[in-house]
Amino acid sequence: MVSWLVFSWALSFGYVPEQFNAVDYTYQEVTFDKVDTVMKLSLDANLFNRVTIFTDVENFQTPVKGEMAFDPYRIDYTIGARLRISDNVSITAVHECDHPVSSTMNVKTGQHYMAETKIFAEIHGKTVF
Repeated sequence: MVSWLVFSWALSFGYVPEQFNAVDYTYQEVTFDKVDTVMKLSLDANLFNRVTIFTDVENFQTPVKGEMAFDPYRIDYTIGARLRISDNVSITAVHECDHPVSSTMNVKTGQHYMAETKIFAEIHGKTVF
């Protein structure tokens, strides 16, 4: 049986050993030498095995010393769509934006902002030996 609509999801956790920005070789430390963690939730929907719409939200946080809590400071959003033209060709558009998060426990001076939109064609293939 072929499904016309398929939803997929993923939840991941990780450790961030290094995080910085550099523009014109001007270095900006983002994490201020703290141990940070990251959590990411990803969702996508595939329609008729031709169109895929995908999104994810990634949250960066610092553990609060002496407490069972996390202090979020950054959240990144991604949304995109992919059109499969054939088995070997697709067109994709993706937008990502990163935003600082301030809480009552955490006011950082090195806020991280970023946005980019990409539109590109992909050629897929397989080599079987």
